[in-house]
Amino acid sequence: MLNLLGWFVTTLVIGASLIGSPARAERDLFALASAAVGDSLPAQWQRIAVRGQSSPRSVVRDNRGERFLSISGSGQAAWFVLDVRRQPLSHSGAAAMEYRLPLLPAGADLTIAERSDAALRLYFVFEGTRRFLPSRRVLFYSLGALSAGPRVKRDDNMCDIRLSAVSTSGWQRLAVSPAADAARDCGWGDGTIVAVGMMQDTDQTGARAEADVRSLMWRE
Repeated sequence: MLNLLGWFVTTLVIGASLIGSPARAERDLFALASAAVGDSLPAQWQRIAVRGQSSPRSVVRDNRGERFLSISGSGQAAWFVLDVRRQPLSHSGAAAMEYRLPLLPAGADLTIAERSDAALRLYFVFEGTRRFLPSRRVLFYSLGALSAGPRVKRDDNMCDIRLSAVSTSGWQRLAVSPAADAARDCGWGDGTIVAVGMMQDTDQTGARAEADVRSLMWRE
């Protein structure tokens, strides 16, 4: 699935947008409170279907006052992205995502290239500051089944940190520090975070996947 990363990075031409304009200690990147039930995505978010694939379905749902984004599909793949170029995320900041995975794609394994589907991936796009480095690189946190393969896969413009996850109806919390993780696991020492997003891909296995996300916060 991630072999199409270069295409995504070079076609990230979404109109610049952000949630909130003044600098704050905490930023709500999801802003589900302002979304209407039935909307396909939170405000300011965009969907980019992976080339040659149809997109998973996404919809804002409400369960007894608890609002969340549901993403589901089979044999499909898409990027969901928020462009923050007008107010890049700070290099020292951290993200916290609340999510659950009602259904992982059957037969998927993040460490096997031919079956590396994921119900949910959180990612950050870094824009390089050095002349001879790739202009944009993407750091993934991929949630799913793992075998004995490597937990980190990286090349010049992509670094995939694989995190073991199981199907569950309970809410989970993922806390990450993208710049610090990129320096430690990927060898990237600089770069500005210009976009944040999620991805679901089931085009390798063709199996169905379901993921729910109820918050995505950024703390400076």
